[in-house]
Amino acid sequence: MDEEKNAQQPTAVPKPQTITMDSENQDLGIKKEKDSTTDAQLEERINKEIVFHEMPSYYRSGKHQKKTKTSKPASKIAGIFIMIFGIAIMAIAAYFLYSYLIKSPISSTNNQTANLEEANNQTGTQNQPEETKPVQTQENVNNNAQVAEEEQQQTEPAGVLENDTNLNQETNVLPNDNETEELPVVEVKKVVDNDGDGLTDKEEVIFGTLDSSKDTDADGYEDLSEILNLYNPAGSGSLLDNQNIKKYTNSSFNYTVLQPSSWNIRSVGGGYSVMFMSADSSMIQVVVQANAEGESITDWYRTQFPEISIEPSSVETGTNWTGVRSENGLILYLTDNNRGNIYVISYTSADPEIQEHRNVFEMMIKSFEVGI
Repeated sequence: MDEEKNAQQPTAVPKPQTITMDSENQDLGIKKEKDSTTDAQLEERINKEIVFHEMPSYYRSGKHQKKTKTSKPASKIAGIFIMIFGIAIMAIAAYFLYSYLIKSPISSTNNQTANLEEANNQTGTQNQPEETKPVQTQENVNNNAQVAEEEQQQTEPAGVLENDTNLNQETNVLPNDNETEELPVVEVKKVVDNDGDGLTDKEEVIFGTLDSSKDTDADGYEDLSEILNLYNPAGSGSLLDNQNIKKYTNSSFNYTVLQPSSWNIRSVGGGYSVMFMSADSSMIQVVVQANAEGESITDWYRTQFPEISIEPSSVETGTNWTGVRSENGLILYLTDNNRGNIYVISYTSADPEIQEHRNVFEMMIKSFEVGI
């Protein structure tokens, strides 16, 4: 009975646990609160212990090499200083080049004209030989040639020296109304001329002639006459056949001239200024400058020396040139027939009162040739 009774009674079922949404949300909130607390602590820790470095801008732009900054102001200043210094050096070099190689020789030539004329006007324009001996005067090239011609007519047979160059041909010169004032006569020192042939004893050595004979080679022509006509006074042939004389050629300015072999030569500026110097420091100089205006020599001379009148006797001609002689006779200004250049030939004696190489000067003028 009891078993039937127990079988009829229902079995007790455990009551299921009921979980509400509020409890779930509560648990989830607690969890989130814990998580947020942990994140805040972690972030605070990271901020304290970890240092972040910002990526340089050149990495962002794709350039992976860092540029080195240079001191631009200092390099610019150095560069400017070098440029200024270089320009200054070039300017100074150009100035000295112009002053000493171009301007000075021409200016010195013009100054030399005035100085030499003044000095020689006081000391005379000729070498005075002994009064008792019949020698040729040296007033100017015209007198030299005239004396030579007279001697030829009196003492030389016809046909000799028939090819002599006449440097006294008449040229057309405009008359000048200005009268040249008469220069005072000043006594000058006499040069040593033992044989009285017009050649100084120093010139006798230069030309290889005897200082005891007027006619060294005994050919009937006096030594000075042969020299002024470019013949050898110490033997046969032309003056160039004399071993003491040689020809100088200036290829830069297209001229030739005879010179003493023993004299030193100094050339400046590629040959525009050439100095022939004797042992006693006397000098014969040839300076060339362009005839920019293509003027005749008389027009050029009047432009350069407007206060000096040109006498017909001061105008000379040579091989392919025409020239004007200065008043003292120690400077010849000439231009070639093409009027391309002005050539200035001057004589400066070591002792202005003793012109011991005047005949050498005249010989060089007569032998001067342009365009040969």
